[in-house]
Amino acid sequence: MTDTAHIFTPTDDSLKAKVTAWHNVARSYDNLTKSQALKNDTTWSDRLGTEQELADAQHIIQRSMTQAAASFTQEELQDAQAQGALSNQDIQRIVTAQRKAHSKARTKHTDQSRSR
Repeated sequence: MTDTAHIFTPTDDSLKAKVTAWHNVARSYDNLTKSQALKNDTTWSDRLGTEQELADAQHIIQRSMTQAAASFTQEELQDAQAQGALSNQDIQRIVTAQRKAHSKARTKHTDQSRSR
């Protein structure tokens, strides 16, 4: 797995394409959460992949959620919500991912400044 692998693949830069791609990433995240909950269940464990495969999937999906969230402007989020393309839960997840990414970038910048 590379550090750039992701599944956020909108067909273009339109709001509709970004929303569709977001839904695909969010669905993958939800499926991964279900898989992680079942990984120790003997009925399912042989169908879900190894722990390493689940960990790799988690990294890819998390990176994809970050990319997807970063692709939306505040105006686009408002438009998508008004059009019913994104639910309140979608908006909350996107804004949370944006804030986490912003916080992580700020922490990284602070750490780099301290090490100089």
